[in-house]
Amino acid sequence: MSETSPLMKNLHPLIGSRGFETPDLSGLKKVVINSEKSLQDAKALGVDIIVPANIDYKSGKIFLILYVDGASRRRLTVNLSSASEMNAIFLCGEHGLNGKISLSGRHNRLIDLGNTRGHKSNISCSFWGTGGVLYWGKEATSNGFFTEFRREKDTIIVGEDCMFASEIVLRPTDMHAAFSMQTGEIMNHVPGKSYPIVIHPHVWVGQRVTVLKNVTVGPGSILGAGSIITSNVPHSSMAGGNPGKVLRRDISWTRSADPSAKEIGETKSMVEEHVALFEAQG
Repeated sequence: MSETSPLMKNLHPLIGSRGFETPDLSGLKKVVINSEKSLQDAKALGVDIIVPANIDYKSGKIFLILYVDGASRRRLTVNLSSASEMNAIFLCGEHGLNGKISLSGRHNRLIDLGNTRGHKSNISCSFWGTGGVLYWGKEATSNGFFTEFRREKDTIIVGEDCMFASEIVLRPTDMHAAFSMQTGEIMNHVPGKSYPIVIHPHVWVGQRVTVLKNVTVGPGSILGAGSIITSNVPHSSMAGGNPGKVLRRDISWTRSADPSAKEIGETKSMVEEHVALFEAQG
């Protein structure tokens, strides 16, 4: 029986459903970052924790909880600030996200289900706020993406088997407020409301794509290189341009440049399964 964590509760309705599985903690090693020794324990698992010189371990505060597969080959650097508290990172499998993460907020979650392709997926990510969520699905890969979480409960969900090219930017927040000069009303978001980015399974994100807040991309779709995606993209579609528009429907993709009929058939069946779930979710 798989073991889950209370830290996985109330993150996003999709987490735990098909294509967005929760990590099984039974195969992961837990490290609570609250002492000098815990930094060495994390380093032994491939996670280099950088802390400020004035960090106070005597406060009893838990800065970060790590769950890492004992076979992990990741190389991840996590920069903590003295304001960090009760953040959690889940790293499943041998391979997955590599790069740099900054944690200056509280109760943020990063979940990486890992991949079996041997792919070192590059990431640069900063959590400045409270309750942010980054979910990276099973078998998802990336040649490089950047994101920041500024407002409370900023959320990015990336389903299984997504493929990101390089220089991808995901923006679940505008980072700053735009307001009316006449009324002082904030124009670009409702205070207290989050605007998740949700990318469903088997989506190909081309080089230098930017996805902005409050966007859902349906399963099996393709985002063309250089696009700025500001609105929802249906399943099995190709979108491109600035702002991104649907250019073609009833299309999907394979990881192989010259796929066999078998690979196309298997991919088609997988996409159709995810589309049925996507449509059932409304």
